[in-house]
Amino acid sequence: MLSRLTGSLPRLAALAGAATVLAACSSGGGTPSPSASTSVAALSARQTIRLAADTAQRVTSFNGTMGITMNLTGQGTVTMSGTIAEQLSPSLEAEIDFATLEGGGQALPGGLDEIVTKQAVYIKMSMLAQALHTSKPWVKLPLSELGSLTGADLNQLFSQAQANNPLAQTQMLTASPDVHKVGAGVIGGAPVTEYAGTYSVAKGLSSLPAGLRSTLSSQIASLGIKTSKFHVWIDGQHQVRKIILDLTGSKLTETVTETITSVNQPVSITLPTGDETYTIPASALPSH
Repeated sequence: MLSRLTGSLPRLAALAGAATVLAACSSGGGTPSPSASTSVAALSARQTIRLAADTAQRVTSFNGTMGITMNLTGQGTVTMSGTIAEQLSPSLEAEIDFATLEGGGQALPGGLDEIVTKQAVYIKMSMLAQALHTSKPWVKLPLSELGSLTGADLNQLFSQAQANNPLAQTQMLTASPDVHKVGAGVIGGAPVTEYAGTYSVAKGLSSLPAGLRSTLSSQIASLGIKTSKFHVWIDGQHQVRKIILDLTGSKLTETVTETITSVNQPVSITLPTGDETYTIPASALPSH
């Protein structure tokens, strides 16, 4: 397996870094909107989703847990689970620490830890360090190099995230023509209402800021994803507490589960030191 991955690890690492950004952008949460006093019971499902999307745009930081099960055509199933943290102000930083990472029936020792800043992506993965013949635990990819690898203008993506706080998936749920109430429950001690529905990815993307829409559109198109199913749990302050997405494309099927544990609270992300970091030189990266 290692020999098969070694040649493509820099590209996979770059895409993993981009995935961190996309995952962070897909999270729900935020501070109460001006309409927060409106009774959830008095709102239609579509109105509730719209208010949740409005609330999500006011987020400045969040913590949560995330689980992903992904089946890639011809490559088997990959499962990941761990924690996610993001702050948008005063500077953009995000971290996803997948303590559990399994593929092809095998667990990756140490999992996968990714930190994204406006300057670079840091990746801690034992297989990547081994492939690059470095004893340093962290690998650094400058943001300028990631752009050439993924074909995405990640500088523009970061600018959009910082300026508009686009928690993209919550925005995209507003495109659902069939969203409906499922039931009630409790998450993290807070009463919540569960909603479910589907939406066209193309219509969902149209609700996003232009820069983010352009970046996500090309990446989603490459996977052949046309529609998404979702379940979302929203509390009385119109804040998303949990979301489950089921995506089906020509190249993969994927289920993403995310639970928000805190919103607008301090986020602790510790950047690796120079002694802990190996920077991949531009000459070692494949051209796009």
